[in-house]
Amino acid sequence: MQLLKQAFESRWTLTFTFIAVFVLTVLNLSVYGVYLLTAVFACTFIFADDLKNIFGIMLVVLYAIVDVVVATVPWTTYALCAGIGLVCIIARLAADVVQAKGGRKFEKGKLFLPLVIASAGYLLGGVVGNFMLIEFVAVLFLSLITLALYFIALNHTKGLKNELFFIFILVAVYICGLIAVYYLQGGNLIYKITSDPVVFVGANNVHSATISVALGMIGFAGLGKGKPRDYLYYLGSAAMFGFSMITFCRIVMLISGGVFIAITVLMIRASERKKRLVIIVLIGAFFAVAALAAATVISVIEGVNIFYSLIEKLENHFLSGRDLVWTWGLEHFIEHPLFGIGFITEETIYRSLRKTLFDYTLVSMHNTLFQWLASLGIVGTFAVMPFYCKKYAIVLAKDGKDKSFILLTLLFIALTGLMDSNALLDYFIYLATVLLVVSAETAPVARKNAVKIND
Repeated sequence: MQLLKQAFESRWTLTFTFIAVFVLTVLNLSVYGVYLLTAVFACTFIFADDLKNIFGIMLVVLYAIVDVVVATVPWTTYALCAGIGLVCIIARLAADVVQAKGGRKFEKGKLFLPLVIASAGYLLGGVVGNFMLIEFVAVLFLSLITLALYFIALNHTKGLKNELFFIFILVAVYICGLIAVYYLQGGNLIYKITSDPVVFVGANNVHSATISVALGMIGFAGLGKGKPRDYLYYLGSAAMFGFSMITFCRIVMLISGGVFIAITVLMIRASERKKRLVIIVLIGAFFAVAALAAATVISVIEGVNIFYSLIEKLENHFLSGRDLVWTWGLEHFIEHPLFGIGFITEETIYRSLRKTLFDYTLVSMHNTLFQWLASLGIVGTFAVMPFYCKKYAIVLAKDGKDKSFILLTLLFIALTGLMDSNALLDYFIYLATVLLVVSAETAPVARKNAVKIND
């Protein structure tokens, strides 16, 4: 049992699981990869005390589900896997209740009440004027799961910050591998990247994938800051930044560039050998310029101007219809100012937003503030604000030497929400954000809120 405990708490188990799932996905056997993720998820709950590996599985699983997009596997197959995961979570919480009655103390956490208030705001979205039972049940379920995962992360993980950065790296490398396979299968690489860019990675859209890759960029820097071989981590961060450039998610690319500059400054300041890292940065800049020059030459030879294609996208398709979506959302906010219209509707918002959920259309505003106003109204927006403010207060209260990259990640997520947030993406961000805050809460400076679970 001790051997199994160590195995399912190990980084290596998660790493080899991701490799196996990647191979299965490339071989068009992704459903078996999901089975493997489900098995490791369940075994972690059964055998491990430290449950941090489950969060790596939860952050990667949507990128492993390819068959949902091509509809070759019945949705009931994945519902069964989700059901197994849900049973594991409920069983752990039930065991905690029993232990709490026996006198064990658990952390309620500083973010618990803001999360409850935010969840209430989500539940009130569309309650007047566009109430739909299916949406209410879905939001209630996701809210309860979020609270449960927050509690589990707070009470059943140790040293979550470094582990979370490591998970970000694993997820990013996995996504980069899938994107590379997609482009390499196209023959003419330059033409494929510029004319047929990736749209979905697994069951998730490319915007979510690019954000995940950028989180890996920060993960490398967060793990390597101040270490003797920090330059190797910096090179990993640079590689993730470079990979995010070929997804053509324009806003995420620009924000990632700003974050990468901040990473460079932070790592140089913390480096024990600043001159060496500065030399690495300069060499990296040289190779980046050389790569751009090579891409220019190749694109001319192949008859595809990669830079003209990008400039054309920026000039002619910068908002990609977001202005129409925002106008639609603000019009409905004016019609339903108190509680908004919720997260699903029977209307067609925009040609690119297809009916995807039981013949309903997701209300996807591609902007966090517009999303709150359109979906939640004034009441729900004010309900969500304590969560979005409290998370920064918790991180800023942490020891100064550890909080910089946690804060940088939170700011990156918030900034990408200006152009790429939507109803589904928000829950992805919700989980990553909650885990980041837990990594700050569990630091010695912040951990002062021990209560019994039954208080």
